[in-house]
Amino acid sequence: MCGLGKNISSVGYYQLESAPEEGCTILIALGRASAESRTIIAKNRDIASIGPAEIMVLGRATGENSYLGMSTVQNPSEVTLGINDKGVICNTAGRYCWEANNPGVNSGAIIRRGLQTAITAKDLVSDVQHIVKTEGKSRNGSAFACADQKELYVVETYQKTNEVYGPLKDTVLAYGNYTLIDKMREYERLSRGHRRGRRAQELMEQYQGDITVAFMIRFCRDHEGIPERAYIWNDQNICTHGFGIDTRGSGICMTDRSHPELLNAVWCSLNRPCHTPYLPFFMGINQIPDEYGSSEAYETFEALGAALEEIPQFKDRVMQYWEAFEHQTLREASFLEKRAVELADKGEEGRAREMLTEFVTSKGQKAVVDAEKITERIRQESLLS
Repeated sequence: MCGLGKNISSVGYYQLESAPEEGCTILIALGRASAESRTIIAKNRDIASIGPAEIMVLGRATGENSYLGMSTVQNPSEVTLGINDKGVICNTAGRYCWEANNPGVNSGAIIRRGLQTAITAKDLVSDVQHIVKTEGKSRNGSAFACADQKELYVVETYQKTNEVYGPLKDTVLAYGNYTLIDKMREYERLSRGHRRGRRAQELMEQYQGDITVAFMIRFCRDHEGIPERAYIWNDQNICTHGFGIDTRGSGICMTDRSHPELLNAVWCSLNRPCHTPYLPFFMGINQIPDEYGSSEAYETFEALGAALEEIPQFKDRVMQYWEAFEHQTLREASFLEKRAVELADKGEEGRAREMLTEFVTSKGQKAVVDAEKITERIRQESLLS
């Protein structure tokens, strides 16, 4: 059974048939490159500005791995990034290839199918390769980051072709929408996101060995250049802005060595990271909070973003508020993880799951309520009030 939340709707959001291709920036810290020798993989999802709302999904079925990740209200069974209860992570970034409308399986379905069966990163690579070779990769090319607690591979795909980059261990890697493997360059029509990728790589190398979720949050919000107030896609920032495509969601997948079935996590920002808080979702929760399994949270943060575009003088204050909120959440989550381990080690896994569920639900609800209050406060200053 798949815990997709309740009251899934797509009111006010639709997928444009002629929408620009998905972009995305991937940031990876493996093993000793992170502060606690965890694998941490972040993805800023650069997509059409008008599209289906981002949601969180938790999938559980008899005989399959459980998985946790981000999806959309339109296609909740297609996972845009995720982690399973074995500690296997899969993220993807688009490639602009010569033929952009190929038949086959889309990235979200490939990720979900891989996470449901893979025990290791190598397993995930084999799953991705098998699907691509036998069924084809739909639409444009994609690069799948396939990782576990020990190593990373990047599988670059186009139609029924693929090549593998890796394995990599104890290092950092970032990339955008450009080919990493020489053999795949013949299919590349447009190479984009080099500045985003370089900026992300530089930031991670600067803090290599100390990278935590908190660092990844800062990296995903990075504006190296001032966002353009114009109708263009500002492709130079890790957090992109512009008309047509911008960063509409961000997720940070993190492995846990002691109890991956409980404490593997996705820290998600269900809209632009620069006005939306990151919230933790643990593998061990019993269900996704209703606000995050439906379009409610996304639409709440969308309304906040719209208010800030109209009254931009509040942007710094709003970001300061969310950073303080996240700082407290990170501290509380650290204590929570230790308590969950103690309970699980005593055979009280059910209590651990209840505790994790209560924490995630309360934090998620508070973020939505606070965002609504902040939006109302901003609207009081509106030119139209």
